[in-house]
Amino acid sequence: GINAEYMGSLKDTETSLRDEITALREQSNSIQIENLNLKKNQNESNEELSNAQYQISKIQRENLTLKNNEVDHLEEIAKLKQILSDLENEHNTIKDNDQTLLDEIKYLKHQLSKADENRSQMESLIESLNSRLSRSELLDDKLNNLKDIEYNLREEKKKKKKKKKKKT
Repeated sequence: GINAEYMGSLKDTETSLRDEITALREQSNSIQIENLNLKKNQNESNEELSNAQYQISKIQRENLTLKNNEVDHLEEIAKLKQILSDLENEHNTIKDNDQTLLDEIKYLKHQLSKADENRSQMESLIESLNSRLSRSELLDDKLNNLKDIEYNLREEKKKKKKKKKKKT
């Protein structure tokens, strides 16, 4: 009886151990499946991480390009501002030159007006001198006539004297 009892107890223990081993195997399988799932998840996470890093790198490159473009634009704006400044200076110079020319024109008009005044005075003077000259010429003619008359009278006197001498 003891042997049978012992054997029965051993069998119970064996069954119990087998059940435990089966349970442990199932647990082990479950853990392995979980590990596989975790590895799969980790691989997916690594892939997502890699994609995210690629996207970040792409965005950083785009940012760098945008920054370079911004620098180019700022340089272009600076050049355009310089051109605008040069044009404003040129415009001011032209305005100054225009004002100088206007002043010169004003001065020349004034000089021309004075010259016209002087020409007018000279014409009056010439007219006056011409009038005097023509009067002077008339007087010269009269003087010459008088000289002729005087000469003729002298000549006549001489002739008369000669005639008187001849008679005496």
